Order: sequence, then C-alpha cells, then structure tokens
Amino acid sequence: MPQLEKICRMINELEERAERSASSNPALLLSILYLISDDPQKGRIQLSRALGTSEQVVRNALMKLEEMGLLVIEGRKKNMVPELYEAFRCLLKERILSPV
Repeated sequence: MPQLEKICRMINELEERAERSASSNPALLLSILYLISDDPQKGRIQLSRALGTSEQVVRNALMKLEEMGLLVIEGRKKNMVPELYEAFRCLLKERILSPV
C-alpha cells in the first residue's frame, strides 16, 4: 500500500518535528490536513471552529505545514502536495465512509 507508507512517513516526520507548542502538535497538524483534503477553501476561522482551538494556533500550524512542504498556501486556497492529497483521499475518506 503506497498510500499507507506515505501517510506513515508523514506522521513520523510530524512527530520528529513536533515542538512543545500547540500549533506543532502532530494530531492538530494531521487534523488540519484532513480537513483541507475535504475542502481546500476552508479558512482559518472555519478550521479553528472545527478543531475547537484559536485562530492563532491554526495560523501557526498552517505556517508550520507550509514550512514542512506539505501545503502550498495561495490566498485563501490551501493545496496539499499531490501525492499526500491522494493518500488522504484514499485512506481517510473511503475508510470513514465505508461500513465497518
């Protein structure tokens, strides 16, 4: 499963780079990536409400993801690296919607 390997590598990288700040929390970063894979037009306010955190924490997390090369932010639109986007679509969307 190449998608699973990509996600695992990304999770390992997120954990290695995690700092002691809320905006560098790997769970928060993964959650933001998941929400963006669903709708790249989601703004910081929408993301902060969905995650139950402040807009500043989301802003810092988005900058961290961009710094790591996982996101490209162009105005309001946030684009994930294509391979990562496909992996999220395959692993998360289909698994969540499929029966257990």
